[in-house]
Amino acid sequence: MIDVGAVILAAICWGLSGVVAQHLFTVSAMTAGDLTVARLLLSGVLFWVPALLRGKVHSLAGSKKDWLWRIPVFGIVGILTVQFTYFASIFHGNAATATVLQYLAPVLIVLYLALRHRRLPNAVEALGALLAVVGVVLMVSGGRTDRLIVPFAGVAWGLVSALSLAFYTLYPAELLKKIPAYQLLGAGMLWGGVFGYLTMGFERPELFVQPQVWWPFLVIVVVGTVIPFYLYLYALRSLSPTAVSIFACSEPFAAIVFSAVFLQMHFGIGELIGALAVVCAIILLALRR
Repeated sequence: MIDVGAVILAAICWGLSGVVAQHLFTVSAMTAGDLTVARLLLSGVLFWVPALLRGKVHSLAGSKKDWLWRIPVFGIVGILTVQFTYFASIFHGNAATATVLQYLAPVLIVLYLALRHRRLPNAVEALGALLAVVGVVLMVSGGRTDRLIVPFAGVAWGLVSALSLAFYTLYPAELLKKIPAYQLLGAGMLWGGVFGYLTMGFERPELFVQPQVWWPFLVIVVVGTVIPFYLYLYALRSLSPTAVSIFACSEPFAAIVFSAVFLQMHFGIGELIGALAVVCAIILLALRR
């Protein structure tokens, strides 16, 4: 039960971080780019420091090719892209919708693997994909046929975020066999953060010293990044990936609840059914494994 509680708590932390990001965008002039770059740089450091202090980093695992090519690709194309597109979806839309849209990633992975192996999706995969599509349509339209209730930019960034998360999930499989997860994720975040800083920079660096900005930012980094990662790894030590995937589906519901409680957002029956349909699709595909 402790392991189940750990993965559910991790999902709740992730759901909370999205809502805090939406609050941050509301109370300040913070941009998705600034938040992404700062989060990756600080989180990358926080993943490395505890290991260094405990003396667990005696040598870097993996080959030189991993550190000079594969990990930078993971950090830039995977981590940086998925974080930026997720925050951009929140910036233009809202945290609950962005989280549900990002949860399309497992569906995209299943369809990609079917295409890669040159086969048609089986009945369960097809049903899962159909549920996900119906769920997303309901989530962004509220069941209406005449207009979207979420800005198109928010929907578009959310769909790109799902594509990015699919890549982020598939790409490091071989790396994780050779490199400890904290080393890989920490290095990937630093690569993504540095590349993001060099390409996007900070539009408003002075914002990070303002109280209404730094405390939500620290919540996003510590509660929404570092803590859930370690909880997730702890749960994986005894739970199967399938069970972890199912319990992690608490995240969209956490985002909806936190949005309603802290941001006073109201969700219609169509949106709630849509979110439930997407989560059911993910559980269905997880059980298929």
